[in-house]
Amino acid sequence: ERLGGVITDELQLMAFAADPAPSMYDVVSLLRNATWVCVGDASVCSVDASLIPLSDSGYQRIRAQGNVSSLASFVTRVVAHFGGQVVDVSWLRSAGQSSATLAGLVAKLESKPTWAIWDAASACESEPRSGLAGSTAVSLSIEYACLHMNEFNCENIPPQCSSSLWDAADYALSVYALEHKGDPLPSCYFKGALMFSRPRAQHAAGAPLCVVTSDPLTTPLTDEGYQAVIAQKSTTSTASFIRRFARERLAAAVLDEAALRALAAEPPASLFDLEVLLPQASWLDIGALGGGDDYEVATATNADDLLSWRLWAFVALGAVVVIAILASVLHVLCRSTSAERAKVRARPAAAVAVAKSALPDDGLFIQAVSERAIV
Repeated sequence: ERLGGVITDELQLMAFAADPAPSMYDVVSLLRNATWVCVGDASVCSVDASLIPLSDSGYQRIRAQGNVSSLASFVTRVVAHFGGQVVDVSWLRSAGQSSATLAGLVAKLESKPTWAIWDAASACESEPRSGLAGSTAVSLSIEYACLHMNEFNCENIPPQCSSSLWDAADYALSVYALEHKGDPLPSCYFKGALMFSRPRAQHAAGAPLCVVTSDPLTTPLTDEGYQAVIAQKSTTSTASFIRRFARERLAAAVLDEAALRALAAEPPASLFDLEVLLPQASWLDIGALGGGDDYEVATATNADDLLSWRLWAFVALGAVVVIAILASVLHVLCRSTSAERAKVRARPAAAVAVAKSALPDDGLFIQAVSERAIV
């Protein structure tokens, strides 16, 4: 945007981003001389239609080249993003040539033209993409979801899901759907670029569980995951989540199934409350699945810390109330004392005035004696 340039080598860009320049001045200077940046007339810049971001600026770069094949490749990617598969290439090229902006092209595709086969279930679904194209779309997805949350604050995305942009998007998009009755983002187009509206459907083996669902066996062990499970009001599902939480967080084995189901029938309101409750449960064998005695002690300590924190919070609140009451009492007493002092000061003056009114005009000596005596 600042240089009117285009990235021609994604790997070079990533290497540059891994060890960035110390200031914006240095960044501009380096970009002007970088062999992997084409600055100037877009028509002379070599752009790969399969890698360039799905944004209006990328679309304009492809159109400026005047290459019909590149334009068709770019439009095919946009169609795939909306869950479509092109079946008539002639119409595909026509759509690209007749749309002056990406927004115009998106408007045409949202009408589901017959020159493509459409799968609504896969529309705007997040899928891993390398380089700038993927990171641009997923960043916009996170931004939109976080701006339109009703309750969740994206600063609370758990650490295991915040280290990766894709994992963070999975968490944010799934929590958005949870807050909006299962609906994905209402659009795939934001700030002049395409974005994802749904989390990824498939994940690599060993990847962190970052998609919040009502499935007690796969949802993240966070309060959002917990709320998604207990919202079903299913004792079986809630019991499965609590069992999994006890196993993975406390290395605990369930000793009494009836006690577990009794808790699941009336679960705590939050995961925080569950974390406090479980270490004290007599029907759990803490550390039995690998944690050992040290883990049990650490867990008990954590629970004590949580309870201690709540206790101190109540003590602090009580202290504030007591101080407020004392301040009010002192204020009333001070006002009463001030009023009494004012009355005492007023009495001598009033007595002198009475004495003066009783004396004749020429009784100056007697007046002086009387005033001193009264004072």
